[in-house]
Amino acid sequence: MEPKKALTKQEMLEKALRDNLKNGVWNPKDKLPSESEMMRQYQVSRTLVRNVLTNLARDGLVKSKQGKGTFVSIPKIHAHAPYKEKIRSQLEQQGYLTQTQFASLEKISATPKLAYLLNVDLDSTVYLHKHLRFVDQLPFSISESYMPAGLFPDLELQDMEGIPLSQVFEEVYGYTVFSTNETLEIIFASADIAKKLDIAAGFPLLELEQVNYSSDNVPFELNRILFRGDRIRLHFDYNR
Repeated sequence: MEPKKALTKQEMLEKALRDNLKNGVWNPKDKLPSESEMMRQYQVSRTLVRNVLTNLARDGLVKSKQGKGTFVSIPKIHAHAPYKEKIRSQLEQQGYLTQTQFASLEKISATPKLAYLLNVDLDSTVYLHKHLRFVDQLPFSISESYMPAGLFPDLELQDMEGIPLSQVFEEVYGYTVFSTNETLEIIFASADIAKKLDIAAGFPLLELEQVNYSSDNVPFELNRILFRGDRIRLHFDYNR
């Protein structure tokens, strides 16, 4: 049996810092000791400290801010794509406090993209519903739902405060999701989106687009969700 290989100084430092993060010595948003403090405490070089911090940042555990130092990241929320179960339900089952803030409901003209995905005429009337979601009192996502006005007459007369849009679809109009088509990509926050999500313009977002179909294969909603890229990890399960 070969003797256990001794850890290098870098491996020892990285283990010590990861243990501190795991055991709650440093909590989310806490500032880590400075590079100089770590050098003195662990008797290592600045290059070694920076290598370890780079590894921790790559794993999403810490985040460096120019001129301010290194801070503990807020842990990413793990959730499944919302086709089978809404994100809000998943979060609440995990013990997160969620809050949905209704933003607006307006009528717009169908763009070429909306006309194609919702199978409506170009420039026909489409409802646009927006809401902002908070998780543990921090901005988490923005949702935009586009619906053909012809399928949802007088939608603007419905109570949108505190009631999930899916509940209005089902109870008032008789539409439930039978199948969906999803796409996922990375985009970068515009100044307007950044302000709402309390991030810098250009910050990476996860954009999840879903076209939801009824049991008779009618596309009745295009749902576009913009998640803060630092706050969620989406899982996709496929069974054959």
